[in-house]
Amino acid sequence: MFLRPLLEDIGFYMAERPERVRLGRAVQWRLGKFYYSAMRELDIQVRLREDHGLPLRYHLLADVLLRTDFWLGDDLVCVYFANPKYRDREVGRKPPAAAFLGQATPPFTIHHVGIERQGFGKFWIASDASIADLARRLGA
Repeated sequence: MFLRPLLEDIGFYMAERPERVRLGRAVQWRLGKFYYSAMRELDIQVRLREDHGLPLRYHLLADVLLRTDFWLGDDLVCVYFANPKYRDREVGRKPPAAAFLGQATPPFTIHHVGIERQGFGKFWIASDASIADLARRLGA
């Protein structure tokens, strides 16, 4: 239902079978990547709220347009995996939150939370130490 317009736009239904397989795998990979990303961000938010009592805020537009995964007051949190071609703190092809919010008045404090790589085939989440460090930086 939601994918049909996308699949039509990329020529999925008109493609020969090998191309349909390739396109299908690409769409599946992107959806899976989005799902895991959302689950990681949700895991961090829940742990900060439940374990550290931080009333975090989230909005889809802030996440998608401003590259801010969630915030608390004037503190913005950006979650990422270190990959210099895509994003490593403020380096890579993905524009950082500072590109959109760096000149705000009053200024925001932007916290970059890198998720440690944990091996192939595992669901990567932030370590307890990373969560505790972020909670401390956010004032818990």
